[in-house]
Amino acid sequence: MKRLLAKDIRKAYLAAYAQLVDCEILPGNSEGIVGISVPLHIVGQSRVEFQLIPLSESELLLSDGGRTIQELQLSGYALTGAFSAKIAAAVEVMGAKLAGHAILLQCGTAVIGATVQRFAEIIKTVGDFYLARRVPVELKRPEVVDRVGRALTEAGSGFELERRLPGRIEAHRVDFFIPRNGAGPWAVEVLGPQQTHSQAMIWDYRCRDIKGVNPGLNVGIIFDDERGSWSDMSRKILKSSADLVVPSSEFGGSIFPVDSGPFRRH
Repeated sequence: MKRLLAKDIRKAYLAAYAQLVDCEILPGNSEGIVGISVPLHIVGQSRVEFQLIPLSESELLLSDGGRTIQELQLSGYALTGAFSAKIAAAVEVMGAKLAGHAILLQCGTAVIGATVQRFAEIIKTVGDFYLARRVPVELKRPEVVDRVGRALTEAGSGFELERRLPGRIEAHRVDFFIPRNGAGPWAVEVLGPQQTHSQAMIWDYRCRDIKGVNPGLNVGIIFDDERGSWSDMSRKILKSSADLVVPSSEFGGSIFPVDSGPFRRH
């Protein structure tokens, strides 16, 4: 059997991925608007779809046409002024903007490839952030949460359970809050084994939102890799905003050294 090289696998994957992307000029328009549908799904349901609207020969506007907001409305969310403001602020943090019900992002044609992927992930993150709350899945295992609690107790760290912390956009609940220790206050969250990429994107946003109004706060993430598959990309997303990211399979009391606070960076 021929040994597959990394470049061969990458080439085959990209070829297969290209077949799953639908991209065509929308009928009945003279502006050359292109519709695109990518193989990403909002909480496993609708595919992520949006439009590319030419503004000039070198500029494009990406728009979801209000589709994401419509998905939230169909799931029972009331589009109040306060809710719209939260969506607008969250979208702005990710580099896009909300105009009416539409999520928008402008870019140059030279970077359209990377921007299409980025815009697709913005749409998915917004949808997942709210819709994941209404999907009955096992987001975290109690035994992993208990393991963290025992390690904190054994390390002599006082903590609060299910603490709600303010953010720049909205408040977020964390599994553990450690108000005082040698390394400063810590917020600790345990992530479960399902919808791993969605959870990574959501907690990247939450980490940035919490840390934005809580100077000196550290955020630790312990993700369940014993019953779920966490890709290198999902781990990288978490590490970009959290101060410590640890797989549950490597987690133990030794990660809480008493002499330097419960979360020493290794």
